[in-house]
Amino acid sequence: EEMIELGQYLWERRREIPKCDSCDIRDATHKIYTVHNGIRLCRECLEGFYERLKRL
Repeated sequence: EEMIELGQYLWERRREIPKCDSCDIRDATHKIYTVHNGIRLCRECLEGFYERLKRL
């Protein structure tokens, strides 16, 4: 019974945890950064994004 309630609680909380728009990681331990136009990226995708921008 308690496990069901815990699972439901975590599922509801899951919606509050932001998701990386590039790699779809959704994890409370990963900081998700919002860049321009509301795009949300984790640190790894954000670093790759800026590396590609610098090469242009």
